[in-house]
Formats: sequence, C-alpha cells, structure tokens
Amino acid sequence: MDVLRSELLLQRAVDMQFHVFVGLPEIDRLRIDQPQVGHSGNVGDVLGSHGLRIRIASYAASAYSGANPVGNVVALPLMYVDRGLAVLGLRAGSAAIENLQHARIARKIRNELEEGVERLYNPLPLHHANALSISLPTMLVAGGCLVFPDRFHASTFWDDIVNCNVTAIQFQGVIPAILLKLPEQPQERAHRVKFVLCAGCEPGLHEPFERRYGFPLVEMWAMTETGRMTTDHVEPRMIHTRALGRSVPGAELRAVDADDNEVPAGKPGELVIRHSARSPRQGFFSGYLKNKEATEEAWRNGWFHTGDMVQQDESGMYFFLDRAKNIIRRAGENIPAAEVEERITAHDKVKQVAVLAVTDEVREEEVMALVIPKRPEDANEAFARELFDYCNERLAYFKTPGYFLFVQSLPTTSSQKIQKVRIFAPGVDPRKEPGVIDLRSLKKPARTSKSTA
Repeated sequence: MDVLRSELLLQRAVDMQFHVFVGLPEIDRLRIDQPQVGHSGNVGDVLGSHGLRIRIASYAASAYSGANPVGNVVALPLMYVDRGLAVLGLRAGSAAIENLQHARIARKIRNELEEGVERLYNPLPLHHANALSISLPTMLVAGGCLVFPDRFHASTFWDDIVNCNVTAIQFQGVIPAILLKLPEQPQERAHRVKFVLCAGCEPGLHEPFERRYGFPLVEMWAMTETGRMTTDHVEPRMIHTRALGRSVPGAELRAVDADDNEVPAGKPGELVIRHSARSPRQGFFSGYLKNKEATEEAWRNGWFHTGDMVQQDESGMYFFLDRAKNIIRRAGENIPAAEVEERITAHDKVKQVAVLAVTDEVREEEVMALVIPKRPEDANEAFARELFDYCNERLAYFKTPGYFLFVQSLPTTSSQKIQKVRIFAPGVDPRKEPGVIDLRSLKKPARTSKSTA
C-alpha cells in the first residue's frame, strides 16, 4: 500500500450529499508513488492507515483516467515539486465528475474559467473545505490544474504564482493584509492571474490590493456544512464593504433575530441559509459526527443557522458583520470585533491584530486589542496611545479598544485564521496579563459645541 502514503482525495458521488464530514489529517509532506493501475485493496484498510472511520459510497474509478483505484477509493496522482509544492493534473472526461458533491460551486467559478487551461493556486491545506470543496472540484470540472504548497509562504508567494503560470487564486482574508505589507517586487505584476476568490478581505484593503496587483478580488462566503457559497461578483462590486452576495435559487438567505423572525433591511441578524423550502437540506452536510442534537439545533425551523451576523440592504445584498461570538457587548452597544481589527490593521506600523471582549464590571464587556507591531521596538505605551487616537478618529468612541497588549505572535489555524480561543488559557483574565496597557480613562464621547445667538 505504498500508494497510500499520499493524501487521499475522498468524495461521495451518489446523492450529492455528505454522510458525515470528517477532515482528513494534515500531512506535512505530500508524496505518492507511480500509480499502480489495477491495484486492489479494502476500503477499511485504506481508512485504517489514516486512523479514520468514514462511511464512503462508491466512487467511479473511471472518473479520472489517471487515478489509482483502491477498492472504492480513488487516489489522484501527485507530482512533488520544489519546497513541497504539489501539483494535481486533473482531466475531466466522465459524467461521474459532474456528480461531485460540490459541482454546483465549481460551475459558478467555471463561468470565469476556460476549459482545460486553468491553473488554480490555493495555499490552504487540502483537507480544508476551502480547497477540498471548492478548488479541487472546480479544477475537476474545468479539466484544469490545482497547485498547492505545503503552506502559505509570503516571501515566495509571487515566485510560485509566476513560475507555475497560475491563472486563478483562492485564499482566506488574512492573506491580502500580509501580501500588501511586503515590499513591491517585479513578480507581482508578471503574472497571468485573472482573479482571486477570497473569504473575509478587509474592506479597506480591497481596492489597494486590486490596484497594486492588477486583478479583481472577488469576495465570497461559505461554510463546510453548507456545500455552497455566495459571492459579490456582479459589477459594480461593493469592494469597500463586507458584501457577501444575495439570495439565489439553491442558496436562499435570510437574516433573523433570536426568535428566528426575519429582520428588516438595515437591521443586524443571524445569517440562515437553505437550498429551498421544498428541500432545505439538499446539498448540505448530513450531520455533525455523533451529535444529532447539535445538527437539529443548527437546522431549527428549516434553516441552517450559520452563527454569522449580517445586515441586508434594500437591494437584497447581505453584508457580513462578524461571528455572533465575536460581537462585543459594551454598555448596550454591539461592537463587531472585525470592524475594529480592520481599522487597526490599516495602520502602517501594525503587522497583525486580534480584537476580543474582556469582562468589565460596569459596562459588561470592554474592547481589547492584541497587536503585533512591525517593529518590536514599537511595543510600548506611546504606540498604544497612538493606536488609540488613530482608532478614536475613525470609530465611534465606544468601539476604540480600552486595553492594548503587544504580543510577538498569535495562534492560527492551518487556514491562517487567528484562533482567539487559544490566545489565553482557560480561566485567565486577559486584563491582568503582564504588559497590558489600560487606556479606558481616555474613552469619552466627543463633545458637541453649542452655538449661541
């Protein structure tokens, strides 16, 4: 079973639904031997070698003529390139490919892609839904090539894009901020990229990104559970906002209150989504592993509850506010942490930031910013005061952080998202951590001058 040393690409292609989604283990070095066509094996052996237990329906091995069939599992051959850069050469040519779980997503992107010529670059792990559920099936359907490194490398990103003749990119919203802080280099304009599909780009970085690199950044929204995505792709795109798309057939959206009542335009609410009234769960995951109660709770009243707070305008466009758990509640005001992070990230001296809620005995919660400065010597109270004033000029006073803490690093997931739950150990009061700078006394509403006759 030498062939099984590679990451196995497992897809169910029967009724276009997951049985249960289980992420494949991340493999530091992707490697595969030459395909051994005709090799036989047992699905249980295959999964056992990865320590997984998954029910997999049969997948037609003929879906990819160069695949190595192992029982019901198809392992697509990988070509190992310099620095762990792996390239999947994929060929469409079977009706089975059209039945992939996420083919509907692939077709949406495919409208912008040419058959058999595209090279899509995704620096996120292959087991991540972003790559496995969107990038991979897109290239299967389009007959293109999926290029992915061992992880995101900012310093060699544009070398990869140019040397691999990449024509499209997909990544997460933290990456534009990192790339824009790099010095300009010739490779960033020597590419063939048509567009990038990105989830969660900061609005203030959207236009500078497109202007500097010369291709559109299309904002998207998706979840592992939903099996579909929404995008702000129709011109004129709302690139200075957090627009994520409109309700469309097959991906019906609503914003609801705590009682699941639809909220009017202009009011914040939780984003819920379904396929349709007749078949709300079509194409979605079938459940959380061994947790039927959590599955049914997420699907209450026939809509999947995303946990994302959004707001709709009169045109039907939905705008992302923040994860419900990332809304800071201060003195009756709802403060999206993402909004504060956007402002601080835009400061020239800031490399990265995470904003979270800390307890306040008077106002319920207070805003705290953990900042990685570009220069270590800027980690001081003077710079904290500079950031405070910077935020105070651009935000409502109550949104400005009352606490600042300079850190050397922030924990991230394999997809480069900051893991806020790992910043402090359970039971730790962030306010009492060494180095915390308390500027709450400066948070005051602006005085309005009164004219006299």
